[in-house]
Amino acid sequence: MADEFLTVAEVADLLKLNQQTVRNWITADTLPHVRVGRRVLIRHQDIDTLLGHTGSNGPGEDLLTVAEVAELLKLSQQTIRNWIDAGTLTAIRIGRRVRIGRADAEKTLKAGETVPHGDELSAEDFWSGKRPVGNAVLNA
Repeated sequence: MADEFLTVAEVADLLKLNQQTVRNWITADTLPHVRVGRRVLIRHQDIDTLLGHTGSNGPGEDLLTVAEVAELLKLSQQTIRNWIDAGTLTAIRIGRRVRIGRADAEKTLKAGETVPHGDELSAEDFWSGKRPVGNAVLNA
């Protein structure tokens, strides 16, 4: 996949950006490209280099917006932004936009699981104060 070439439209779709943003990168020589006649082609590897993909973000990984991650995890967008600010959730900044790799979102969700499966807290336990939740301490 490293030698796969993409068009400006495909790069814009992949990164969920406007095509003009990709064209601006090309004009500013920020994004390496090849011209074939009037067509502009960009190697997938060059996109990964531009974004500084390392670790779990592999080539072609599905990138999500803050809104998409919030919907996926059933949380508010502000919670997702707070996680990014705190360093709990790894994100990529593309200009003024933020994108999160699907694998990073799933990893953060799994790391946040504090209650083992089969030992779920019930609403009654929570509200009656029978069991602590998170860092809460029961009043003795």
